[in-house]
Amino acid sequence: MQIRSDNLHPGDCISVDQYVSSVPGRLPHTAGKESSKDKYHGGTIFVDHATSFLFLVNQVSLRAGETINSKVAFERFAHSCGHRLQSFRADNMPFDSAEFKADLVAKNQTISLSGVGAHHQNGVAERSIQTVTEWARAMLLHHALHWPEQAQLDL
Repeated sequence: MQIRSDNLHPGDCISVDQYVSSVPGRLPHTAGKESSKDKYHGGTIFVDHATSFLFLVNQVSLRAGETINSKVAFERFAHSCGHRLQSFRADNMPFDSAEFKADLVAKNQTISLSGVGAHHQNGVAERSIQTVTEWARAMLLHHALHWPEQAQLDL
Protein backbone atom coordinates (compact mmCIF):
# COMPACT_ATOMS: atom_id res chain seq x y z
CA MET A 1 0.00 0.00 0.00
CA GLN A 2 1.50 3.31 -1.04
CA ILE A 3 0.38 6.66 0.36
CA ARG A 4 0.39 9.36 -2.31
CA SER A 5 0.86 12.41 -0.10
CA ASP A 6 1.89 13.32 3.41
CA ASN A 7 -1.38 15.23 3.75
CA LEU A 8 -3.70 12.49 2.45
CA HIS A 9 -4.54 9.50 4.62
CA PRO A 10 -6.71 6.45 3.93
CA GLY A 11 -10.36 7.44 4.20
CA ASP A 12 -9.77 11.16 3.69
CA CYS A 13 -11.15 11.17 0.14
CA ILE A 14 -13.14 8.38 -1.50
CA SER A 15 -14.40 8.42 -5.09
CA VAL A 16 -17.63 6.47 -5.47
CA ASP A 17 -19.62 5.58 -8.56
CA GLN A 18 -22.04 2.98 -9.83
CA TYR A 19 -21.85 0.64 -12.79
CA VAL A 20 -24.59 -1.17 -14.67
CA SER A 21 -24.30 -4.70 -16.01
CA SER A 22 -25.97 -5.43 -19.34
CA VAL A 23 -26.32 -9.09 -18.33
CA PRO A 24 -27.87 -9.75 -14.89
CA GLY A 25 -25.56 -11.70 -12.58
CA ARG A 26 -26.48 -14.67 -10.42
CA LEU A 27 -26.61 -14.36 -6.66
CA PRO A 28 -24.12 -16.70 -4.96
CA HIS A 29 -26.62 -18.23 -2.51
CA THR A 30 -29.40 -19.13 -4.99
CA ALA A 31 -27.59 -21.47 -7.42
CA GLY A 32 -29.16 -19.62 -10.36
CA LYS A 33 -32.76 -20.16 -9.28
CA GLU A 34 -33.69 -16.52 -8.76
CA SER A 35 -35.90 -14.51 -11.09
CA SER A 36 -34.32 -12.01 -13.47
CA LYS A 37 -35.40 -9.05 -11.32
CA ASP A 38 -33.64 -10.56 -8.29
CA LYS A 39 -30.23 -10.86 -10.00
CA TYR A 40 -27.33 -8.44 -9.77
CA HIS A 41 -27.84 -5.56 -12.18
CA GLY A 42 -24.83 -3.45 -11.23
CA GLY A 43 -23.03 -2.23 -8.18
CA THR A 44 -21.10 0.48 -6.40
CA ILE A 45 -17.35 0.97 -6.44
CA PHE A 46 -15.38 2.86 -3.80
CA VAL A 47 -11.81 4.05 -4.52
CA ASP A 48 -9.57 5.48 -1.80
CA HIS A 49 -7.45 8.34 -3.17
CA ALA A 50 -4.57 7.84 -0.72
CA THR A 51 -4.01 4.15 -1.46
CA SER A 52 -5.92 3.46 -4.73
CA PHE A 53 -7.68 0.65 -2.85
CA LEU A 54 -10.84 -0.59 -4.63
CA PHE A 55 -13.91 -1.87 -2.80
CA LEU A 56 -16.71 -3.15 -4.99
CA VAL A 57 -20.20 -4.29 -3.99
CA ASN A 58 -22.60 -5.92 -6.46
CA GLN A 59 -26.22 -4.82 -6.09
CA VAL A 60 -29.61 -6.05 -7.25
CA SER A 61 -30.83 -2.45 -7.58
CA LEU A 62 -28.98 0.85 -7.72
CA ARG A 63 -31.43 2.70 -5.47
CA ALA A 64 -30.32 4.74 -2.47
CA GLY A 65 -31.23 2.13 0.16
CA GLU A 66 -29.09 -0.61 -1.33
CA THR A 67 -26.31 1.87 -2.10
CA ILE A 68 -26.26 2.91 1.56
CA ASN A 69 -25.94 -0.78 2.50
CA SER A 70 -22.90 -0.97 0.19
CA LYS A 71 -21.44 2.14 1.82
CA VAL A 72 -21.97 0.59 5.27
CA ALA A 73 -20.12 -2.55 4.12
CA PHE A 74 -17.20 -0.40 2.95
CA GLU A 75 -17.23 1.59 6.21
CA ARG A 76 -17.18 -1.65 8.20
CA PHE A 77 -14.18 -2.88 6.19
CA ALA A 78 -12.33 0.45 6.55
CA HIS A 79 -13.02 0.50 10.29
CA SER A 80 -11.62 -3.04 10.63
CA CYS A 81 -8.38 -1.67 9.12
CA GLY A 82 -8.36 1.29 11.52
CA HIS A 83 -9.60 3.97 9.10
CA ARG A 84 -12.53 6.36 9.22
CA LEU A 85 -14.16 7.54 5.99
CA GLN A 86 -14.48 11.31 5.88
CA SER A 87 -15.21 12.63 2.39
CA PHE A 88 -16.73 11.26 -0.80
CA ARG A 89 -16.68 12.36 -4.44
CA ALA A 90 -19.56 11.20 -6.60
CA ASP A 91 -21.71 12.08 -9.57
CA ASN A 92 -25.36 12.64 -8.71
CA MET A 93 -27.92 9.83 -8.37
CA PRO A 94 -28.34 8.13 -5.96
CA PHE A 95 -25.63 9.99 -4.08
CA ASP A 96 -27.61 13.24 -4.01
CA SER A 97 -30.74 11.59 -2.60
CA ALA A 98 -32.08 12.77 0.76
CA GLU A 99 -31.62 9.27 2.21
CA PHE A 100 -27.94 9.09 1.23
CA LYS A 101 -27.24 12.64 2.44
CA ALA A 102 -28.93 11.88 5.78
CA ASP A 103 -26.59 8.90 6.23
CA LEU A 104 -23.60 11.16 5.53
CA VAL A 105 -24.76 13.80 8.02
CA ALA A 106 -25.38 11.15 10.70
CA LYS A 107 -21.79 9.95 10.31
CA ASN A 108 -20.24 13.44 10.06
CA GLN A 109 -19.10 12.81 6.47
CA THR A 110 -19.11 15.13 3.46
CA ILE A 111 -19.73 14.67 -0.25
CA SER A 112 -18.65 16.59 -3.33
CA LEU A 113 -20.93 16.06 -6.34
CA SER A 114 -19.88 16.41 -9.98
CA GLY A 115 -21.77 18.62 -12.35
CA VAL A 116 -24.50 17.00 -14.45
CA GLY A 117 -22.90 15.14 -17.39
CA ALA A 118 -19.38 15.90 -16.12
CA HIS A 119 -18.22 12.33 -15.57
CA HIS A 120 -14.59 13.42 -15.93
CA GLN A 121 -14.90 15.09 -12.51
CA ASN A 122 -15.21 11.62 -10.99
CA GLY A 123 -12.52 10.11 -13.21
CA VAL A 124 -10.87 8.08 -10.45
CA ALA A 125 -13.98 5.95 -9.95
CA GLU A 126 -14.78 5.87 -13.69
CA ARG A 127 -11.30 4.51 -14.51
CA SER A 128 -11.56 1.97 -11.71
CA ILE A 129 -14.83 0.65 -13.15
CA GLN A 130 -13.06 0.27 -16.49
CA THR A 131 -10.16 -1.54 -14.80
CA VAL A 132 -12.44 -3.99 -12.98
CA THR A 133 -14.40 -4.64 -16.19
CA GLU A 134 -11.17 -5.39 -18.07
CA TRP A 135 -10.01 -7.72 -15.27
CA ALA A 136 -13.30 -9.62 -15.41
CA ARG A 137 -13.15 -9.87 -19.21
CA ALA A 138 -9.56 -11.15 -19.04
CA MET A 139 -10.50 -13.79 -16.45
CA LEU A 140 -13.46 -14.96 -18.54
CA LEU A 141 -11.25 -15.22 -21.64
CA HIS A 142 -8.57 -17.06 -19.65
CA HIS A 143 -11.15 -19.53 -18.40
CA ALA A 144 -12.52 -20.13 -21.91
CA LEU A 145 -9.10 -20.51 -23.52
CA HIS A 146 -7.20 -22.49 -20.90
CA TRP A 147 -9.83 -24.74 -19.39
CA PRO A 148 -11.82 -26.20 -22.32
CA GLU A 149 -12.05 -29.60 -20.63
CA GLN A 150 -14.37 -28.02 -18.05
CA ALA A 151 -17.09 -27.56 -20.69
CA GLN A 152 -19.47 -30.48 -21.07
CA LEU A 153 -20.40 -30.77 -24.72
CA ASP A 154 -22.33 -34.04 -24.36
CA LEU A 155 -25.43 -32.51 -22.76
